[in-house]
Amino acid sequence: MKTYVQVVGSPASGVSPAVLLFLEKHRILFNVPEGFQRVAFESKVRLGKLRHVMLTRIAAGTLAGLPGLFLTLADSGLKELYVRGPSGLDQALHAARPFMNRPETKIVSKVPKDQEICFEDESLTVRAIEILQSRKHIKRVAARDPWGFCDFAPVFKHVLAYHGHVKTIRGKFDKNKAMALGLKPGPLYGKLSAGESVQNPSGTWIHPQDVLGSSTPAIVRKSLLIFIERLGIPHC
Repeated sequence: MKTYVQVVGSPASGVSPAVLLFLEKHRILFNVPEGFQRVAFESKVRLGKLRHVMLTRIAAGTLAGLPGLFLTLADSGLKELYVRGPSGLDQALHAARPFMNRPETKIVSKVPKDQEICFEDESLTVRAIEILQSRKHIKRVAARDPWGFCDFAPVFKHVLAYHGHVKTIRGKFDKNKAMALGLKPGPLYGKLSAGESVQNPSGTWIHPQDVLGSSTPAIVRKSLLIFIERLGIPHC
């Protein structure tokens, strides 16, 4: 399966945009604005393999839809949802806890450090990049703030971007080559597919390159996801 992204939501739909990353075994969602599930349903976006949510900032435009999404995933049988986000994430999840009453499903949350790996599998590595807003900008926000948002300045000044590195795609496993080298179907096939060398019954070492097709280099090796919001009052 190819790795690709889909933008869900737009100003025209009345929902802030979110980005859904599709991998062979996983789905990663960047931001969960209010109304996300409605737009996803209308767009026929399937969320069955969604296990990871990554937030760029703590604001309604990035996480107001998380409680509803959590309930939907929990009711579908999900046991753990991994959530990553900037400072203020734990406080936001604690405040939303009364609306996320599913004891059988656990939220595993963490505020990653700069350059910390947030997700990794055989095809992709995602790292967090911390972006600090200047004190001057926060003062401008507070000066225009009639509702007291300046009290939350320590939360809003931390923003995360996410850097994805797509790995080289291994070639397909050739069963006929493996059998010709004396290997019968079984666990050894899985080890070879994972890049490990194994021995056949006669003691000869079989290496992954002996039974795998040519590797495919990723077309796009690196990408940087940043949500740029207008300067001014934080969206809350």
